[in-house]
Amino acid sequence: GGGALPEEHSLGHLAGMSGAVVRVGNGASGQIQLDTAGELLCLAKALSDAGCLPSELALRVPDLALWISRASALPDHGIWEVRGATQHYTHSKIMAWAGLRAALALAAGHRLSASSTPWKAQLGRLEAQIEGRGRAAAGELVAVLDEDWTDASLLAAYLVGYPTPPAVPAAATLDRVCGELGRGPLLLRHRPERDGIPYPCFPFIFAGLWAARAEAGLGRLEAARTRIEQVCRLGGPPGQLSEVADVGSGALWGNYPQVQSHAALIEAVLAAWPSEPEAAN
Repeated sequence: GGGALPEEHSLGHLAGMSGAVVRVGNGASGQIQLDTAGELLCLAKALSDAGCLPSELALRVPDLALWISRASALPDHGIWEVRGATQHYTHSKIMAWAGLRAALALAAGHRLSASSTPWKAQLGRLEAQIEGRGRAAAGELVAVLDEDWTDASLLAAYLVGYPTPPAVPAAATLDRVCGELGRGPLLLRHRPERDGIPYPCFPFIFAGLWAARAEAGLGRLEAARTRIEQVCRLGGPPGQLSEVADVGSGALWGNYPQVQSHAALIEAVLAAWPSEPEAAN
């Protein structure tokens, strides 16, 4: 209706599934997520490469890149919309890095009319920050700068081509994420739970498919294909996927169907069967 969103509040007289708290509104509506602008700039680059970048989006790229070059120095709430204080999430920094790199590529290809100097400077600062404060002892990426815990969103580094230092095994981040957060073919968001909610979230479907893309990119095609097939078996009657799932029972939870899960499935299939389109079908 165009009105203001309601403040998030709980309905104490109602009980949700398994006794979960029933809430109205969404506390994340007032949060900031730096990764979204980076995703949009990566989209602009992909559309440009395909020869179909809309002029309206092209005109916005310099402003988006300038905003990221300034905002990426700040903490945010991250892709999982974690409640509480903002933090310097490594995934947010990586997606800001990817967005700035995409904007710089557009500028280098003379597809923009703007100075890219501020973007280039912040790109270097972000990489130095991630490498100096965003890796654990074995070289794997960590969830938050200067903190040693892992997060499924770190797999985005493989998706956007974030560079791995020569001294670090390419699979270091993937192996730790899957080792600590893997639940069947899916992944928990992070450990420990950070939201202060007594009911932990079920593992995410799209995060499991990000793992499949990473496995395929590292040459682990059999593992990637097995994971994808296991995820597909979780689909509902029409084969659709939700946001999260109970791996034990196969029950689908969260938003259903969810675009992000299906987009991740398509990208994972294309990565796992790169030269076998008939198999992917």
